[in-house]
Amino acid sequence: MGLAERDAGVPGLLGRADAVFAIRAASWTYADLAAAVAARIGARPRSPVNTGLGGHLPARLLERAAAAIAAGDSEVAVLVGGEAQASVGALGKAGVDPVTELGWSAGPGGPPQLDLDELGTAEQLAAGLFLPARVYPLYENRLQADLGLTPGEGAAWSARLYSDCSRVAAAHPVAWNPEELTPERIGTPGPGNRMVCEPYPLAMNAMPHVDMAAAVVVTSLAAARAAGVPDERLTHVWGGAGADDHPDPLRRTGFSRSEALGAALDRALERTGTKADELDAIDVYSCFPVVPKLAALHLGLDRHAVLSVAGGHSSFGGPLNTYSLHALATLAQRLRGTGSTGLVHANGGYLGYQHAIVLAGHPHPEGYVGDPEPQHIEHRDAPVLADPVALAAVGADVVVETLTVEHGRSGGPEQAFVVARTPEGARVAVPTAPGDTAEAAAFSSPRCPRGRPPTWAAPCGCSCGTASPPSPSPEVPHDRGPATGSRRGPRAENRRLRAVTRVAIIGSGFGGLAAAVRLEQSGVCDVVLFEKSHDVGGVWRRTPIPAPPATCPRTCTRSRSPPRPTGRGGSPRRRRSTSTCATSPATSTCCGTSGSAPRCCRPPSTRTAAPGGSRCPGCRARGRRPHHGHRPAQPAEHPGHRRARPLRGHDVPLRAVGPRPRPDRRAGRRPRHRGQRHPVRAGHRAADGVVDGVPALGALRPRQARPRLPRAGEDGLRPRAGSAAAVPRGQLLLQRAALPGLQHRAAAALRPQGPVPQAPAEHRARPGAAGEAHPTDPMGCKRILMSNDWYSALQLPQVDVVTDRIVEVRPHSIVTADGSEHEVDTLVLGTGFAATEFLAPMRITGRGGRDLHEQWKDGASAYLGTVVPEFPNLFVLYGPNTNLGHNSIIVMLEAQVGWVVQGVRALVAGRTRLLEIRRDVAEAFDAWVQERVGHTVFAGGCRSWYLTESGRNTQNWPASTLTFRRRLRRLRLEEFEPVPVAGGTRA
Repeated sequence: MGLAERDAGVPGLLGRADAVFAIRAASWTYADLAAAVAARIGARPRSPVNTGLGGHLPARLLERAAAAIAAGDSEVAVLVGGEAQASVGALGKAGVDPVTELGWSAGPGGPPQLDLDELGTAEQLAAGLFLPARVYPLYENRLQADLGLTPGEGAAWSARLYSDCSRVAAAHPVAWNPEELTPERIGTPGPGNRMVCEPYPLAMNAMPHVDMAAAVVVTSLAAARAAGVPDERLTHVWGGAGADDHPDPLRRTGFSRSEALGAALDRALERTGTKADELDAIDVYSCFPVVPKLAALHLGLDRHAVLSVAGGHSSFGGPLNTYSLHALATLAQRLRGTGSTGLVHANGGYLGYQHAIVLAGHPHPEGYVGDPEPQHIEHRDAPVLADPVALAAVGADVVVETLTVEHGRSGGPEQAFVVARTPEGARVAVPTAPGDTAEAAAFSSPRCPRGRPPTWAAPCGCSCGTASPPSPSPEVPHDRGPATGSRRGPRAENRRLRAVTRVAIIGSGFGGLAAAVRLEQSGVCDVVLFEKSHDVGGVWRRTPIPAPPATCPRTCTRSRSPPRPTGRGGSPRRRRSTSTCATSPATSTCCGTSGSAPRCCRPPSTRTAAPGGSRCPGCRARGRRPHHGHRPAQPAEHPGHRRARPLRGHDVPLRAVGPRPRPDRRAGRRPRHRGQRHPVRAGHRAADGVVDGVPALGALRPRQARPRLPRAGEDGLRPRAGSAAAVPRGQLLLQRAALPGLQHRAAAALRPQGPVPQAPAEHRARPGAAGEAHPTDPMGCKRILMSNDWYSALQLPQVDVVTDRIVEVRPHSIVTADGSEHEVDTLVLGTGFAATEFLAPMRITGRGGRDLHEQWKDGASAYLGTVVPEFPNLFVLYGPNTNLGHNSIIVMLEAQVGWVVQGVRALVAGRTRLLEIRRDVAEAFDAWVQERVGHTVFAGGCRSWYLTESGRNTQNWPASTLTFRRRLRRLRLEEFEPVPVAGGTRA
């Protein structure tokens, strides 16, 4: 922005801005970027504007600013945008926190989280077409086929186009890669230029990992001259126009043209009275070669025309939403003081949002003549979308419309993404199985030439001949007719569609990661993990160090990390976060928390992580984030209901989300999240309400405390250096030896208890403090913490125990009901969880439109805490009545995951088509649970988060974990509704 002001030659010009437009940064999160920019430049805009995502936005915002100035609603506007993707990635790899160590913005800071709707429609997600690198090659390959080009001819055109762009970038002072590249270097895949998605090697893909920013200042001519801007520094906005297409390419007419692109170019030239061949300079959006190709073909330009003034996304740099802002700034500098004209074209989405705008070195005779409102494109003749699962059921034959093959970093084909047509003309999009390299290779260009679309029966393979669709293609060729060929070969040559079971796992905590690993080990490869946070590990990922005392020793669980080196004193060194030692042997080797860049974890090959190994060589669990922060997810309907969104195409939705934190709604400034860095370190979780590490802090006033029992580690079960726990399989043997005794203690803990015993005498030096914190409910009625060491903290002179109700939270103090104000520096909220609100805030719709939360309005229930009647194929981990007050939830999760894997394998094997638990089975189980839980300590009469408002216990398991594991040892299909399958009906 400072450079823009100096370029205008008028100090203080930015401070006069009455409009500020900030293009959303995709590398860092800002609560209000436009307001922050306005504050930095000293401007007071009427209403700062923040945008969403889209490469078309710089041109459209310039149009909007020019229209407002022409209408007299504004005089000085500032457009700004930039990215720091290179720095974010580098700092993440180095483990540097940009906020605490470099002073980056923390409002809120961190990489942003994308909504599913920002990635694509449900049909796109199901087909794997949610990445630009996969979508744009579909257009390229279809365009080549319709122009009659061979893959070599198409690649040569792309390479020459991008070589010209690199020559422009080499002369640009701020280009990210100012190196002129030859067509051969760009078009030849190899080391340093691997194939990404055919036919584009890396050099033909946009380069988003840059640190680049740009700003443009727009004023009225009168304001510029009044401010003293010299005429030779002025560039005039003649105007332009835009067009918006359907955001989903699968819903458009075809793949060899963009109606929105053509409409935007035509309208911009028409409104400004300009012809394409009269333009002195042009910059066409070049995230992938097909975009400038389509523009050149539509405008009738020569294939050798240079279509960039900045240098294109690959050489100049592709700062995501703001490349076209650089192009506008560059073109403005080139045109000013001349009689020349130029055009900037900007593209957003998957060729879905287009805008073109004309600039000149002299005013337009009629002033501003643009149109800020985009034209909306309709596709009345677009093909309907067919359900790939339904086509698989009938063994339908389909013919390829377009396709691409994604290559791995090793260079070989990994997955194909195919769009095809049925004989009736319906469109279907299906990916091949992830990791099935043989099937992906069958679609690769050497065997399936792009110029002659092959007959295809996905995802099993293709018959690569010289076939053409059975009905005329909806594409209109540009200059040469569409490729022709003989009709497809004998039907016997065509393989048939087969159904692919896709598992969507919501949540990447202990349960979600364990499910992904176990599914991979069992041969189920098509698994997608959805996580709204910027890293895996769930709520426990933010557990502070030192780790809190567990409610159960680690010997209770089977999902263990591999043996680790021991630290001083012989105890194993603790990991920095539970996401590095989560729920399975495989998990600990793949998930970390260093850095701030968003990422999801691929469970590594279990050949080196767990006995038995993986049945999916090269299998990947793909990561996605469904929504921003704590914003409610979109309605998530599952296959029991045909209008499934947004998880259409996923046969098995698996919810692996636990209780959500209860928000604190008291007045005053919101305290920082416990996951953020603090100048002091409290040792335990806020949810425990326990104070530890007191000598490091000032005066502490704990509001509550709960009793703890001695941990098993204090009974001699803590692993020591040189013990069996440090020997391979030694920890498993230790667990098996300790488990019976622990289960006996757990069963005893379930029985109603008497009052909590008094603290030991050595902890009663201050009777008042200990007495105020002493629980009065029956022992076990609320959660038991297995330690007594918090009593000693209460005896310290700087600790006050205040039991009066809090009525107000102020910026630096809290006020209690007696009117006293207590000053605080750090406030730890122990507000607990909204535990009875299972799966909130997600909306889940089942058979016949039934809403799950409506069904659970009187209290949640699920058979074995995992499946619900009338919600087929839906599995829930950590569901109703699976919580424990006496053991580790990981034990329960392991049992549930094993049971779920059995169900998924039954679906994959075709033993059943749907898994819907019978209502009578579920109701009998719920009656048994409620009867048993009524005789436990959890029904002791106290008010706890185990109970709903009506007093129903929807949380706790009323028996031992061994009983739970036995009940989930084998999935019994006879407990589920009978469903027709091939060859008859499963009883």
